[in-house]
Amino acid sequence: MATMTPSLSDAVFSVREAAPALACCETASSWPAFVVAAKKDQKRLFRRPDLSATGSPLDEAYERLFSDALTARELWRVVQISRIVQKTIIDRAKGESQEDGEILRHGKWLILHILLLKTQLRWSGDLALTDDEKKRISVAIDTIANELINVIKANTWNKQPRAIFENQTDVQTVKNSMMAALTQPL
Repeated sequence: MATMTPSLSDAVFSVREAAPALACCETASSWPAFVVAAKKDQKRLFRRPDLSATGSPLDEAYERLFSDALTARELWRVVQISRIVQKTIIDRAKGESQEDGEILRHGKWLILHILLLKTQLRWSGDLALTDDEKKRISVAIDTIANELINVIKANTWNKQPRAIFENQTDVQTVKNSMMAALTQPL
C-alpha cells in the first residue's frame, strides 16, 4: 500500500522544506557552507557522518540541523519565517530591475540567515507567528533586501549574482558588509 504525503499548507510542512530553513539558523564558523547548500544543493543538508565522510562541515549536517535540542515550536517558527521570506523576496524581485531582481532571488537564503540572526524570532512567542511578528518580519526583509542590493552593487564581483551566492567566501564577505551596516535592531 502506498502512503500519501500530505500537501504543504499553512499547517503542514516537510523535512525537505525545513532543512534549508534550519540551515540558515547556523551560527558556527561553518555557517557559509550551510547557507550556500540551502541555495545550491539542499541534498547535502541530509548528510550523515556514517554515510559520507568528506571532511566537509556538511558531513554531519542532518544531526546539526535536526539536533535533539530542536523543539517543535522552534522548527515550526523557522519554517513560517522562511515561507514569509521566500514569498516576499520572490514577489519583490518581480517588481525590481532585472539586476536587483537577480540579486534578491539568489540572495534570499542569506536574507533569511541575517533575518533569523537579527530578530531572534525563532525562539520567541507562540507556536504560530502573530500578526505583529509578521509585520516585523516584513519590515526586516525590506531593510535587509535593500542593504543586500547596496552591498552587491557597491563591489566589483566580475560574476553574476548566482555565482556570488553559491560561493562561501563571497557569502561571508557580503554578510560581513551587511552586518556592519545593519546596526539597528530589526
